[in-house]
Amino acid sequence: MPSLRSVPTAGPTRVLVVDSDASFVDLLSSVLEHEGGGEFVLTTVGTLAECKALLRPRRHDVILADLNLPDSEGIDTLRGLLQDSTLPVIVMTPADDTLLAHRAMKVGAQGFLLKGEDQGRHVVRALQYAVERHRAAERLARSEQRFRDFAEIAGDWFSETDPTQRITWVSERLRGLMQIDPESFIGRTWVDLLAPDEDRDKIAQYLQCVERQEPYRNLAVRLAAAPDRILRLSGKPVYSRSGKFLGYRTVSTDVTEELESTQFAGRMLAILTDSIASFPGGVMIFDGDDRLLLANDRAFNLLPVAGDAFLPGTTFLGILRIAAEQGFFTAAKGRVDDWLAEWRDSKLHTELPVCEPIREGRPLYFHQYRTATGGMLRYLRPARADTARD
Repeated sequence: MPSLRSVPTAGPTRVLVVDSDASFVDLLSSVLEHEGGGEFVLTTVGTLAECKALLRPRRHDVILADLNLPDSEGIDTLRGLLQDSTLPVIVMTPADDTLLAHRAMKVGAQGFLLKGEDQGRHVVRALQYAVERHRAAERLARSEQRFRDFAEIAGDWFSETDPTQRITWVSERLRGLMQIDPESFIGRTWVDLLAPDEDRDKIAQYLQCVERQEPYRNLAVRLAAAPDRILRLSGKPVYSRSGKFLGYRTVSTDVTEELESTQFAGRMLAILTDSIASFPGGVMIFDGDDRLLLANDRAFNLLPVAGDAFLPGTTFLGILRIAAEQGFFTAAKGRVDDWLAEWRDSKLHTELPVCEPIREGRPLYFHQYRTATGGMLRYLRPARADTARD
């Protein structure tokens, strides 16, 4: 039966000692109590089977194990411990068997101690280092797994290069996004992968950037393996702690639909602008807050004194106020605020044409149409020559 030397607490390092030599275990307990200053809590067992029975649930931080036990010997003992646990293992071997110690390190031990040779401070240091190394490795593994998880669900895909710009790793996301085997990129440079007719000036700028080991951003390129797709690459140089250049980490985004949508929107805006410009009357388009978005030249001509007010973001009432204060609308003369109040209260959203006499020329008609997005289209036209009001 395992003997519990002390009760584990949340603070101290919990050590599971596996050794069938009771006198050595007592000596080890005394050494750790003296040298460790209460930092360690020991649980001791004498066989591999007893040890395995205590490994789940996880109640220990490190295993300190003699490799020669009644039910297991040598490297097989270490393999049995590593098979059933992810805890760091420090092995104890006879002082004259350093070969076994080195073999254990190759198999997966975090450290080794030579019985009868290593002093108490060496034991304490070995336990401390093993636990810290293991915790650091676990944090790194969690961090790497977190990155891999995000990389696989993101809309982007990631890659790394060595100092010669050859790709060493590509996230599996590439396969799902572009139906390209990530392994086909390994060992090749980005220049190798680009479409043959890619812009040479763009490539030259990229090469100058990486030669200077500078970050690059939003480099739009096409790949030979997918010439109908447009990628946006952004890369960051990576350095070791000593300052040695290690290569680049690059994020790649397929922006084909985004660019096509932008180009389509641009074409539609050009068509809309041309169409509005061709109207015989004045056209003004306002957003849901009644602020100007777009106006054609005819609107400028029909409201000439208000030309400075035709800036995007100006409200329709603001345009009317400028025109009224400059004496353009005769009905507003001497009563601009009252006239604007009439517009705000009864004319601003009416579906009927609004007629306003002007200083010179025929009266202006304002036709107002609510848009599907909550804005307003206002169409201006002068009254016909044969009548003052239609």
